[in-house]
Amino acid sequence: MKRFLEPLPQDIKTSGLFLPLALRFSASFALLVVHFALDMDIHESSIGEWIYVLILSALFFESVFEAARSTLSQGSPFSIPSRPWVFLNIFLLCFLVTLLVSFHGVAKAGLAALYLFPVLASAFYVGINTIIGVGVLSMLMYALCVMLFPSRIVPLFGHLETQSTVQPSEQIWLIAFTALQILIATLVVVSIRRRLENLRSNLSQSEATVDELSNLYRNVVESMTSGLVTTDLKGILTSANPSAENILQTKLFLGHPFKALDAIELAIQKTTPETIQFERTFAIPSGAEKIVGGTISPLMDSENRQTGFLIFFQDLTNLKAMEARMRLTERLAAVGELSSELAHEMRTPLASINGCVQILQKQNSDWAIVEKVMTILIRESKRIGAVISDFLELASPRDLKIEPLWLPSLLEEVKATCDTDHRYSGLALVIEPPPEIWILGDALGCHQVLTNLLSNSRKAVSSRTKPLIKVIQKIQDDKLKLTVADNGIGMDKSRIGDIFTPFRSGFSEGTGIGMSLVFQLTQRMGWDISISSEIDAGTAIKLKIPIGKHEK
Repeated sequence: MKRFLEPLPQDIKTSGLFLPLALRFSASFALLVVHFALDMDIHESSIGEWIYVLILSALFFESVFEAARSTLSQGSPFSIPSRPWVFLNIFLLCFLVTLLVSFHGVAKAGLAALYLFPVLASAFYVGINTIIGVGVLSMLMYALCVMLFPSRIVPLFGHLETQSTVQPSEQIWLIAFTALQILIATLVVVSIRRRLENLRSNLSQSEATVDELSNLYRNVVESMTSGLVTTDLKGILTSANPSAENILQTKLFLGHPFKALDAIELAIQKTTPETIQFERTFAIPSGAEKIVGGTISPLMDSENRQTGFLIFFQDLTNLKAMEARMRLTERLAAVGELSSELAHEMRTPLASINGCVQILQKQNSDWAIVEKVMTILIRESKRIGAVISDFLELASPRDLKIEPLWLPSLLEEVKATCDTDHRYSGLALVIEPPPEIWILGDALGCHQVLTNLLSNSRKAVSSRTKPLIKVIQKIQDDKLKLTVADNGIGMDKSRIGDIFTPFRSGFSEGTGIGMSLVFQLTQRMGWDISISSEIDAGTAIKLKIPIGKHEK
């Protein structure tokens, strides 16, 4: 009884047309109209017709009462009622079908098919067990009609009075055939209902998952320390997380143009949707300057059409200040290290000069000694001058003029420089015939890079019995790949890592700044440089140089 009075389950349809009441209302009304409109051939002494009409009228007026009550309470005559009224209406619909079968004749198998309507109607409003119960009730009502009326246990009325008695064998066949129809209909309805329940269960789980993901997304967005803003294609703000307002130090209103950072104007200027990086400096209400950087990305829908913009930004003020302090610290450390290395490099020649001066101060010095001392003075002075000159060029680089350069002429000049240097005598320098192309670079910078690389190779092969240096050129991926290779002493990994550090050349000859200048010049000219080397196997320094086009 407690279950009978409970409200409908959540998986049961609770809005729309209530079919059992609507069917009973329309069927009872139509049957009454038909009954009074037609001349019914019923025996005059029979009261069955009046019993049929009275019961049919009672069912009709009961349905009118329920429709009126539903209209007053829910605004619709056939709204779905509470559980007790649902059960009552399904039972009354079965009773109406039984009344029709009893009045028009139990032997008419076509009328028995009307029991399918209560079963089908119940599928939308009750559970699976109740649907099975409706099917069983329909079978029992029909079976009782077939057995009770023909056997005179219940008095005949209506058309049954004029029909012949149904034989027991016919009764069994009628009951079995009708029960089979109702059973099949019930199984089909139960199967459909079970599928619907599974779909509802899966849908509920999907909705729960979507809600969980939605809550997770909302929590992630609101917990972000970075600003996240979305707009439509016209720059109207559609969403913004709390961090966006905190970073911009202003209140953001949905539905208003997002004018902060001038980001939307930057994105709208692009003809094709693409991610744009930006950095802006602006003053906050307190008067302090704030640096904000981020990206603007196109916001796409499920059909890959752009619907707006996604702006992601961060407060870079503290980061920029930290970077400035780190750069200053690095510069001071670099200055200290270079100064220490410079002092170390100059200490030896200065000591030699100091010793030479002391020798010259002696009045009885032999002229041969004086001449030798003067040679040392000149050599060490030049060495100090070269160190200072290279150091100044590294510390205060000159402006470069990047322009197309004819590669054959450049390599010819470098070859001529080496040919006139006596230090290259007895050394095999092979420069392969270059491709006739223009490359991009600074004329003096290119010459310095190549001569410094050849100078390093010359020092590396100085101890070899058959020294060899090769310059190889190859065009690859629209760039010139130029390699300076030698069969010198080679380098280990730690030496390769320090090769571009000033005063770390590892050779006794030279200033130790040449490879630092090479790295600086290649970076400023837009070249790529890489080194591969093995101990006692030689070194190969590879340059990737942009190919230019000469404008006449």
